[in-house]
Amino acid sequence: MSQQRWSRLEQESKDDEQKKSALKALLLQQCVNTKRSLLVSARYYRAAYLYRWLDEPTFNVSLGMGYNELQQQFDRMKLGIEQLLSSKPPAQPFDTGYYLIPVVKSGESKNGGAPASGCPYVVLDTSARTPTLSWGISIEEPPFKGSVPNGGAIGFFVEEGWFYLEGAEPNGGKSISLTVSTSGYYANAYGDDSSGRKYFVSSPLETDFIYSGEAGGGVDDPRTPWKPASTVKASYLTPTPFTQWTLAVKDAGSLANLKAIRMRLSGTYNRL
Repeated sequence: MSQQRWSRLEQESKDDEQKKSALKALLLQQCVNTKRSLLVSARYYRAAYLYRWLDEPTFNVSLGMGYNELQQQFDRMKLGIEQLLSSKPPAQPFDTGYYLIPVVKSGESKNGGAPASGCPYVVLDTSARTPTLSWGISIEEPPFKGSVPNGGAIGFFVEEGWFYLEGAEPNGGKSISLTVSTSGYYANAYGDDSSGRKYFVSSPLETDFIYSGEAGGGVDDPRTPWKPASTVKASYLTPTPFTQWTLAVKDAGSLANLKAIRMRLSGTYNRL
């Protein structure tokens, strides 16, 4: 494209002076475009770094920088990564274990019994063709508090989830098919030090979860596991637990006796 443009400018130039001016302008524009691409990439990197490590990276670039300044900043970026990986504790696995979140129908009172401290309610909405359940997990009082590390500030990232509808009946094929999504609004840096809390906005994430609905079937061995990490492995936005969750019941039998969601999350965490 640049070669074609230069050929056209060369033909339109009346003398060597105009050719030099046209070539200078073309090279300057290419330089600005290259810097702009670097700036966009650097901003993506800053966002990814902040989301993954909950801290600002050690470099900054701008369009006004020359080659030497840009080189210095990228050298700082490499040095920052080396220092980060050598000083931070390694990532460790976490598993919340199973916990129950009680279900109430949309518009109904939730006074039928108080759940454990920090346990949210799931709201069941059957007004649309596809029933949905929605709930939030608070970073201040998550329902799995006590089952995961809690000290200082900790970044949690979900790699797999399990969602079983307690009391729901399976469909004719003896299975229950769900689609579970996150809102894209995430909090992180869980722990007793709330000063370091971080909040992020991204696109919603949605994957299926299908399990056997027969008595005693499906637990820990779903037919289609919910593994968001496998769908976002090229992206940095592996979800955190602390978000708004929505579950769409795509295929199941009666939900008349639905009492709770049995939920479990696993993944990795980093102490900050």
